[in-house]
Amino acid sequence: MKKVKRVEKKAVGRISKYEPKIHDNLAKWLARDGYNNEQIAARFEINPSTLQRWIKEYPNLKECLRKGKEEVRYEVEDTLIKRAMGYDYSKEEIEVHDDGFQKKKITSMHVAGDVNAIIFYLRTQWKEKYGDQLVDLTKQFGEAAAMTAKLEELAILEKQARDLNVGTTSG
Repeated sequence: MKKVKRVEKKAVGRISKYEPKIHDNLAKWLARDGYNNEQIAARFEINPSTLQRWIKEYPNLKECLRKGKEEVRYEVEDTLIKRAMGYDYSKEEIEVHDDGFQKKKITSMHVAGDVNAIIFYLRTQWKEKYGDQLVDLTKQFGEAAAMTAKLEELAILEKQARDLNVGTTSG
């Protein structure tokens, strides 16, 4: 009988370039900066399919990408809401007089709510109520306070119109 020699199988392909300490943090920051997976792969100097494989193989990398994208979404949402509602801030200026005397001047400033931000927010977050009907309102109202009052009036008119249409039939 002939002896069969056992041959150990070697891993196919090259060793992964994945380094958790480097790639996880960098992926999070790139995702936070708005990079998509293809752009992140390019920054890592790997093929996008390799990044997809890494995401499947390394749960921590997947979590870092998710957190990076999520953080920026929350920041954008907060900024949009702030812009829609209006906000206050302090403006600091240093006045220098001819005699060299410096005076610090602090002025309280107010930024009124932005109608376009209000419309965008309502159209995307409250679709069933505001849908496309807000587009025409921007032409009529420039101030956030007037817009808010008009939206309340619009809601009342919508309800009245629905109540009137309940008993009517087309024909």
